[in-house]
Amino acid sequence: MNNKDRLLTEASLRPEEVHARASDLLTLQHRAYAIEAELIGDNRIPPLHEDEAGLVAAGLSWLLELKGSRIIGALGYRHVSEGYAVDIDRLIVDPGHLRKGIGSRLVLRALDICPRAQVSTGRDNAPRAGFTSISASCMRAMSK
Repeated sequence: MNNKDRLLTEASLRPEEVHARASDLLTLQHRAYAIEAELIGDNRIPPLHEDEAGLVAAGLSWLLELKGSRIIGALGYRHVSEGYAVDIDRLIVDPGHLRKGIGSRLVLRALDICPRAQVSTGRDNAPRAGFTSISASCMRAMSK
């Protein structure tokens, strides 16, 4: 992590708090998924077309990486089995902050909540195709 990235702060939102940051999350989500749609050549990614009401209705908890008050990374999840596993529904990083470890830090934070995670990804998303189930120890070993 370079000196500029040290200025990032962590935050979280419970499902009932999402409405307060829904506009910011939605803007980031649309920017991030537009990049993914371009990479896979398919814009039929549901979060790319979601509106604020849909984002709030998803009922996700969120882990955030902030630069000042601006969200530059977010991970939306729900508990699959309390205290054991989370379902990572969305992992979004501001396109201007890719390849800085933000996504990895968010996943590690999710694994601090529960030791295992399951992940869904698009059928043609080659960079993430193998990333469907991961344990905390595996992710920490990969991040070293």
